Amino acid sequence: MKALRSGSVDSLAVSAQRSNPRCSRSGAPAAGNLSRSGENGKSSICNLANFPHTAPIQPDGQERRGGRTGVIHRTVRGLFQGFGALALLALVAVPLFVWNLSKGPVSVAFLTPYVEEALSSPGKAYSVQLDDTVLTLDEGNNLDIRAKGVRLIGGKGQVLASIPEIGITLSPKSLVRGVLGLRRIAIVQPVLRLTRGTDGKLDLDFASVGDSASEDTTAQEAQQNLIDTLMEELTTPPDPGRAFGVLSNIRIVEADLTLIDRLNNTVWHAPKVDLALVRGREGISGKGSAELAFETGTARVDLGLLYNLSMRQLAVDFGFEKLAPAHLARLMPEMRPLTAIDLPLAGAVRTEIDIQTGIVGRIDFDMAGGVGRLVLPEPFAEEIPVTALKLKGAILDGGSRTNLEELSLNIDGPVLTLGGIVDRKDGEMLVQGEANAKDVPTDRLKFLWPEALANDARTWIVENLSQGKAKDVTARFAFKMDKEGQVALTALSGGGDVEGVKVNYLSPMPQAENVAAYMSFTPNSFHLDIKDGFVFGLKTRGGRLDFTRLDQPD
Repeated sequence: MKALRSGSVDSLAVSAQRSNPRCSRSGAPAAGNLSRSGENGKSSICNLANFPHTAPIQPDGQERRGGRTGVIHRTVRGLFQGFGALALLALVAVPLFVWNLSKGPVSVAFLTPYVEEALSSPGKAYSVQLDDTVLTLDEGNNLDIRAKGVRLIGGKGQVLASIPEIGITLSPKSLVRGVLGLRRIAIVQPVLRLTRGTDGKLDLDFASVGDSASEDTTAQEAQQNLIDTLMEELTTPPDPGRAFGVLSNIRIVEADLTLIDRLNNTVWHAPKVDLALVRGREGISGKGSAELAFETGTARVDLGLLYNLSMRQLAVDFGFEKLAPAHLARLMPEMRPLTAIDLPLAGAVRTEIDIQTGIVGRIDFDMAGGVGRLVLPEPFAEEIPVTALKLKGAILDGGSRTNLEELSLNIDGPVLTLGGIVDRKDGEMLVQGEANAKDVPTDRLKFLWPEALANDARTWIVENLSQGKAKDVTARFAFKMDKEGQVALTALSGGGDVEGVKVNYLSPMPQAENVAAYMSFTPNSFHLDIKDGFVFGLKTRGGRLDFTRLDQPD
């Protein structure tokens, strides 16, 4: 209290006394009271607690700081009010913006230079020019950036390829670093060319419409550079500091693809291809579909891809319906042995391709079909009508070996099953296999047993057995075919049950009828172990008929 000036206290006390009866005269001041002597020698006492509207007396400067605090409070309150207004504006503007996008793309041309720079080659092998950049909604109603009228420009200013549209999704992590990082890319309606060279290597590049078979190697190298860049980024560790460094997904939408197979001198066309590639821990996985064009129409193929980064192996799965084996052979010449099947098939084919060498590895196939025919090539020249077919096996060693696990033919009730191994070397073919016939009418055996195989045994059977059916008969065989197509049987054995058969065992003797027996055969012999039957109208139980040296003249 000593710090208070007396003049100030006088003024305060007098003012208080005049305006407030709480000030009183007293002889001695109480604690917490201010006092001084009046004109009459008495003390004026005022208790400051009795003045609720009196501000505390503070040191110099503290009152000014309190004023600045009020200003700050008012400023913060204003900012929050501003943020609230902005939030309210966003609640109104965003739906309006999305509604506007739902009616069509919105141009954001100011982004075009940045998108061009992001898509251009870091090594200047090519640059990219755009007609426009727009905002739109994708299939999931997510915001998407679309580059319209994309052109790949070569070093001399020439247009290397044109792409109608590329959709991109940006990476927030890259944007924080100030980089226009591309997380997903969708290439819409490009014209692509897949070339298989004479060395077996595969090259994929862009082309212009009507120029799918261009021989401009300089342009091809520049076009391929973009694809190489995209594929390389999918196989390298992510780096948000580069435009393609966070790329995790590539989509190809409605591409027009031409395959030029220089190794087998074939060309085929897929007018519509959709493919999605995704970065994984061990490499790249993908799935899609392709519509293939043939002389007889189109066929749809479902695709599955898996690229193993460490092994540099590309596994390819084809799923298809109503696709003829002859068409498959055009896609994969290693499957030419299946062209004997003349009917549409549904199923799957799986293979692996070495990316560095282009060598096609093992090809596994599993297919089924309906009504058609099996056309055996020369020298068999047999044609077998079928109502249903199943086919399963593998092609190995670049097509030099075929492992036929099962070829099942339903011939309007009876079923034929065939399995075996076919080896090809120096133009010659070695076949080892096993065939089985179930419920085949005996009179139809001559249409199912090729004349080139064991003609002596075949001749006797088809000429002397009639009626009834082969209940369950199996044959094991092996033969060679030389470059001229001449067949040499090297092994044949087999047998099985027959029933209800008529046997002309010795003309002009009466024939045995309604015979149930086990028959067996070799290239030049035939044996019949009779279980029961009728001869001369008499029932017989047991007996054996042996016919040997069928290769000798009678």
